[in-house]
Amino acid sequence: MKRRHTIITVAAIAWTAVLAASCGQPINLGAFEDLQKKVGMLEIKIQALEKRVDRLEKKPEIKPIEPPVAGLPQATGKAKDVRCEEKDGVYLVTADEAAALKDDLGGVSTTLRMIPAMEGDKIQGMKVYAIRADSFPASCGFKNGDTVTEINGLALASPDDVLKSVDLIAEKGEAMVRIMRSGQLIELTIRKSPPM
Repeated sequence: MKRRHTIITVAAIAWTAVLAASCGQPINLGAFEDLQKKVGMLEIKIQALEKRVDRLEKKPEIKPIEPPVAGLPQATGKAKDVRCEEKDGVYLVTADEAAALKDDLGGVSTTLRMIPAMEGDKIQGMKVYAIRADSFPASCGFKNGDTVTEINGLALASPDDVLKSVDLIAEKGEAMVRIMRSGQLIELTIRKSPPM
């Protein structure tokens, strides 16, 4: 960079001398000093611009995105066809379907997305979105934009809490899900259907 600035300064001096000589006038030192100050100011501006260009040319470090739930298993496909059946306001799944869901949490997680629902700096639950229309969550009454606040009394403060709730569902055979939907509290009941 300094070499470029030196070249600019030398060129300015030479240009001034050429102009003065071509006009047959002696070199005016006052004008030359003014020109030298202007060249100095331009050099400062050039340095600042070069620094900005250097910053812009540097490629930002791209950090890999961590999965929202640590240790989420790979999708096995066991739960891809599991759907709830609504009966009298309760969403039912068979025992085999419930087992398939527990074995294929990775597959279920591909049918929706979750992010923490924040109020100030406190997590109020997990907001669900991008729910596939033909998916298990959609068949159980979940809608895009729902904020799941509790499952079986367990407040949800992270995606890991959702995984913990799956064990509670397996133990009880039922999930009481509290949801905030458009400012309204809604409760969904998902239950293992009794054996036939």
